[in-house]
Amino acid sequence: MASARSRKDAAARRSSAKTACDVLLVSLGTTPGLRVSDRLLANALAEAGVRVAATRVGVGLIGRLRRFYPLTDLIEAYAARRALLAALQRVQPRALLFSTTTSALLAPTVGLPYAVWFDAPAHLNRPGPQNALLHRLERARFERARLLLPWSEPALRSAPASHGRLLLLPPPILSGGAAHATATASDPSSHQRRPRFVAYTPDPKAKGLDLLVRAWLHCEHLGGALGGHVSGVKSGAGRPRLEVFGIERERARAWLARRGLPLPASVRVLGRRSEQEFRKHLVGAVAFVHAARWEDFGRAPLEALALGVPLVTCAAAGPYAALALARRLAPELVAPRDDPSQLAAALVRALAISDEDRRRYQVSAARAVEPFTHRHFERTVRRELIPRLLDQPAS
Repeated sequence: MASARSRKDAAARRSSAKTACDVLLVSLGTTPGLRVSDRLLANALAEAGVRVAATRVGVGLIGRLRRFYPLTDLIEAYAARRALLAALQRVQPRALLFSTTTSALLAPTVGLPYAVWFDAPAHLNRPGPQNALLHRLERARFERARLLLPWSEPALRSAPASHGRLLLLPPPILSGGAAHATATASDPSSHQRRPRFVAYTPDPKAKGLDLLVRAWLHCEHLGGALGGHVSGVKSGAGRPRLEVFGIERERARAWLARRGLPLPASVRVLGRRSEQEFRKHLVGAVAFVHAARWEDFGRAPLEALALGVPLVTCAAAGPYAALALARRLAPELVAPRDDPSQLAAALVRALAISDEDRRRYQVSAARAVEPFTHRHFERTVRRELIPRLLDQPAS
């Protein structure tokens, strides 16, 4: 009897020592885009008056075993489980919020309501019988979730029917009115000083660096097409160049060399830059070029559209949020997936956009990305996510 009482007393002391909070955010954070999105979500919750604690997942030495799927996901899911259990020793939340399906796959049952915020479900971006275990784990976690929070319409359509438990919540692009202000201040004809295309390939395989360079080389082989004999480029403006961000030059060169491709002299690899510097380069570009064959969401293409920069893109498979917008804004700038000659043709067409058409594109793009703005994100978090996750009236 005394032993049982002492155990209860010890448990009570541990509970009283914990910090109370409303939401514990389990942040996988394995990519820069995920880290940015999780930070924005935590900020939006806090600004709405929610006491939020966030725990970052550290994979540790076992991360070296991440060589293939599904092992990579299982390693990261195990690390997320450990991070959650460690966080629950420090904080006492009312609800859990898992960022990515991976972070929820192996989560223990702790008797708390939870939501899963995800760009793409595993059954969509991890197909095949080898990933059957991931699909079963995901299905079980989705069935028990109070809310499922897909990032995009395609991801929403791929999620299981859940009787009102789905809430579309794309992460915001830029912040506040920054996108509109920057785009408004930019000169639509600034690309004519030296025509520049911009791309972002932090993962060269996933973002199609090889396809991008093949298309660029195809343009160069056309000679005059990129040499200034296009209506959208003033005489004497110089040959266009391609600026590639998110990867260091030597890594890009070596990766291309292994695929029998050179790094053309007209391609500048500018490495990792701050978000502000990347946006500064985007403003005034002829177009942002996206050559991914598969896209889980596509934050950078949306950033470009928010700045009024035309999007030249492949029709990537997956829940690619900007693809439908690109097709609506300028279908001639959308190339079939994995076709460098068609992507090259779209690059040439982007050069031919007149100043007047560019201004119209900016206005239409600003309207198209409204669901992805910070303002829309904060409103959805405050009016829908918080009341439904915490079971409290909307503010």
